[in-house]
Amino acid sequence: MALWQEHSSLVYGEQPDSSVKVIQWIHATSQKHQFLMKLRREFEYVRSSLLNRSPVPSLSTCLNDVLREGQRLRTQPLLDNQSRSGPPEVAFATMPKPEGKDMSKIQCYSCHEYEHYASHCKKKKACNYCKSSGHVISQCTRRPQNRTSSYGQAFHTPIVPPTEQAAGSSSISPEVLQQMI
Repeated sequence: MALWQEHSSLVYGEQPDSSVKVIQWIHATSQKHQFLMKLRREFEYVRSSLLNRSPVPSLSTCLNDVLREGQRLRTQPLLDNQSRSGPPEVAFATMPKPEGKDMSKIQCYSCHEYEHYASHCKKKKACNYCKSSGHVISQCTRRPQNRTSSYGQAFHTPIVPPTEQAAGSSSISPEVLQQMI
């Protein structure tokens, strides 16, 4: 950076104030273009995206974007190797039993039994489908497989036209008919 400052003092030192602004703008644009054109091939994507912006961003913005892309290029192979080798290794934090603490006085707020925390409760019912408590997934009424309602079911009921009964005639029940036979 000291070279650029020395160069600018030489260039701007003998110029009138009206032309200094224009020369500074041309000089800054030239610095950006020189920086972007000297990038290696793997930064081609960043170079083209920066040059296609209107107006071209400042040199510090260009440098930040190039550094971000460099970081992505360094970490991408590591992420690709992890995804091919299986799930990433993750350590889970657990709550150990406190040493010297009487667990017989600890009460679970879920099942109201003693000697364990709710996070270690064996009787805790929580549905993995609707994420509510009080039932398990096999009893969940929100799952389509477990619904017992008659939505969408069709019933066939034959339509029989009404017959006119003669006056004085009575209907015969099946028991009366059976006795007659």
